[in-house]
Parts: sequence; C-alpha cells; structure tokens
Amino acid sequence: MEREVKSGKWDWVVWADCDTYFMNMSITVESVLFTYAGREESGELTLDPEVHMIVSEDSAMLNTGIFFVKGTRWAEQLFERVWGC
Repeated sequence: MEREVKSGKWDWVVWADCDTYFMNMSITVESVLFTYAGREESGELTLDPEVHMIVSEDSAMLNTGIFFVKGTRWAEQLFERVWGC
C-alpha cells in the first residue's frame, strides 16, 4: 500500500483485507469518495482537499479491514510513522 501511495499513479488507494465481502457491487469507489469526502463548491460537488483518509468504524472503534487513502505526502508520512519505514 505504501508503495502504491508513493508511486504517484493513483489519486486514491483502497485497502481491503482478503476476507472483505462486497455485498453491493453497484456501489462505486467514486460514490464512496463523494459521500464521505465530498463538498459542494459553487454548486458543484468536489472532493474536499483536506480529506486524506476514509476509515469506517465498527463496534470495536476503528475498522482497518477496508479504508481509502489519498495519494498525498500526508499518507506517505502516516505509513512511515506506522510502519517505521
């Protein structure tokens, strides 16, 4: 994941654990991004540039089984801090 974020090829990178079960295949990555990171600007829906990560919650607080990370320096620094790379 860190390699893909650092590659600069992607605006957003999605992590999904191998046991993630996608129940509704009609929901797109774009729809998730605009639902949770979208904002209306001059009557147009855009992605908020201040949102760098989207993580869901479950009963145990943070659910890291699936999350979205924007391909930014912020994300690179997060992985460096978490993984000590």
